[in-house]
Amino acid sequence: MSAKNREVESLRAVAILLTLFQHLPILLPWPDPPAWLKVVYDRLAFWGGVDLFFVISGFVVTQSLLNAFAGTANNGGSRWVEVKRFWVRRAFRLFPLAWLWVAIVLIATGCFNDSAVFGSLRENASQALWILLYVYNWFAWSLSAAGVDIAPLGVYWSLAVEEQFYLLLPMLLLLLKPRYLLTGLAVAIAAQFFLWRPAPWVEPMWGLRFEALVWGVLLAFFVHMPAHAASRPAWMEPVAVRWLVNALLLAAIVGIPAALMQHSFGTGLLAVACAIYIWLASHEAEYVFPVGRLRLAFDWLGARSYAIYVIHVTAFMLIREASFRIARASGTIPDWDWAAGCLLSGLILVFVCAEICHRAIELPLRSYGRDISHKIT
Repeated sequence: MSAKNREVESLRAVAILLTLFQHLPILLPWPDPPAWLKVVYDRLAFWGGVDLFFVISGFVVTQSLLNAFAGTANNGGSRWVEVKRFWVRRAFRLFPLAWLWVAIVLIATGCFNDSAVFGSLRENASQALWILLYVYNWFAWSLSAAGVDIAPLGVYWSLAVEEQFYLLLPMLLLLLKPRYLLTGLAVAIAAQFFLWRPAPWVEPMWGLRFEALVWGVLLAFFVHMPAHAASRPAWMEPVAVRWLVNALLLAAIVGIPAALMQHSFGTGLLAVACAIYIWLASHEAEYVFPVGRLRLAFDWLGARSYAIYVIHVTAFMLIREASFRIARASGTIPDWDWAAGCLLSGLILVFVCAEICHRAIELPLRSYGRDISHKIT
């Protein structure tokens, strides 16, 4: 497997596009939307993009750790040193951008909130505390159940799940032999499959799901087994078949959450669909979106997917507030005639901010984190 799997990057792009679709109603919340839009959001759900992100994270992070551990076996290094280096790289990769946009939400809540779209400063400050401690997923449900609108910072629940995973996984890899670890992870998937977790935020277990991450871990181990090469789906060589399989998997990712969320196995099946996608990508045989020149657009979105994820809800709300102020100044009320302009403005703001943050924050600090990690002995 190559150092950077472009098909996995394409799936990051798919995951962030699904997430953007899921949260578009935040940008366009006015009464009486078109009938076709109601049908789309009644029949489909796009929050499965987060579960796709989870499988990707489990897969990529486990691959990175396994490769690092293999290097220590070859050069006599320490696996514990590699774990510490991993944590340092993750910290510089994730914390600065996340904390910056928490601060922007708090500033906007206090200074740019005439429409009250950002909620109250007190509630957001309370959420920010749990976010900075990376335990937000344990509290988001209770806040939502108490009637708090968690939208400004709600996306951070999944980052908390991932941070807990990044802390726990290396320790498990250090302490357990692979056969015990893999058995335990398989049991963990089975144990979660029938948990009652109707969407979203109806039950506490909604924010505690990690089976998709576990599927990613299992797939990372599977890539190093002889059975992986034997599992290559050669029947997918025809381009038409590839597109059909991609269409079916996308349909599953947006259809399962909408159709089965009153069933305990809904999120379990969603995780399986996402895992199948990563399994296809692991073969690096153009099974995932054989899009030709459009691959560059997928690469761009994939590389900036973390920034887009952290930024997009806040950017949508900034446009909401701006449209409220423009309408107030002109003595009108925003309606669906404003929708196209708000949609375009919101997406432009998201992508411009993501590009700036990617270049000015993510890339420099990621490089700095790598440099520091190399000094750890």
